[in-house]
Amino acid sequence: RRQQQRDMPTNVMEGGSRTNCWQHPPSFYCPISQQCMRDPVVLSDGQTYERTYITRWLQEHDTSPVTGVQLQQKDMFPNHALRNAIEEYFKQVFSIHRREINRTRAAQDVANLSSNESLLHTINALMQVAMLVHADLSTEEVLRKIMDEAKALVGAEAASVFLHDKENQELYSTVNSTGAELRIPATMG
Repeated sequence: RRQQQRDMPTNVMEGGSRTNCWQHPPSFYCPISQQCMRDPVVLSDGQTYERTYITRWLQEHDTSPVTGVQLQQKDMFPNHALRNAIEEYFKQVFSIHRREINRTRAAQDVANLSSNESLLHTINALMQVAMLVHADLSTEEVLRKIMDEAKALVGAEAASVFLHDKENQELYSTVNSTGAELRIPATMG
């Protein structure tokens, strides 16, 4: 537990939560896509890649994307240890953000919305991690996962994502049950 805390950013442990304080391990990123891996595989070059991206690479190349050296074989082997490490790491990051959101919500006066800066930064950090973990999904699928997380955090049965229409200065959302679009002037509190 102490080792885990040493690896966490100091200001998160002290109650702050800034998205820029997280520096995820570089080994979690595919050297081809520069995205966090979900299904890491190892090639004969000893490098680990996201399966989807290395499969595409190998359809057109017979060299290592990292070293440029010709590959003697194109066999891929699952990197279970790295996949497990990535999953464990992001579970821990999500857990820290969830605890911080709950701690902030419990400490705040709900009527005093001007003091939500810490909560908003923590929610933003949680969203950034969700976007990183689910980078291979569509924006809609990522937003659905974020909303599921938000519903679990606040104990709600339903939640909505509002997007900002800058041209019309409105917030808008699609109502899941009817498919209708809900629009609210962005100037309303």
